[in-house]
Amino acid sequence: ASPTGYLVMDSALCTGCRTCMVACTTYNNNGEVSMELARIFVPRNPPHSTWERDKPVNYEPRPCLQCDDAPCVNVCPVGAIQTDHESGTNARVIDQHACIGCRRCIDACESAYDIPRIQFDEARNKAIKCHLCGGNPQCVNWCPNHAINFVSTDEFTPRTKRSQGRTVNIENDYRIVRNE
Repeated sequence: ASPTGYLVMDSALCTGCRTCMVACTTYNNNGEVSMELARIFVPRNPPHSTWERDKPVNYEPRPCLQCDDAPCVNVCPVGAIQTDHESGTNARVIDQHACIGCRRCIDACESAYDIPRIQFDEARNKAIKCHLCGGNPQCVNWCPNHAINFVSTDEFTPRTKRSQGRTVNIENDYRIVRNE
């Protein structure tokens, strides 16, 4: 089943404060703040940027794109990445009990997007990724500039491309483009 919502970015509003990362890691790690364990990443002036190239400082919030035909799902040897039907988001989520820490999902995501959306928890030897917080994404709730929005498929449908034999979502589709 396709995801029912997506995180969409307004890069013109992102100041790189990384509050979204703090909110994400606090919510998902029993109150512990560890930027390495955030399921959203905000690099500054990232290589191969698909966003506002002409700005002197460029921040790019990078959440999971919740692909329909997700490369991460297809390479997991134990089927640990599933669709979250229970929350109604249909997000692609990693079952932490099933994950064996092989990192194939990270490699598959990186081959499709250059910068993988899946992180790795070294202490627990588990892959972790955005699960849309069960339909209440904390990064959206806590962003002080409203640069991250959670939108339904009625408001947004990502376009796709072929990558490594899979159909993946087009990253720069996830940004709000302002007419200036």
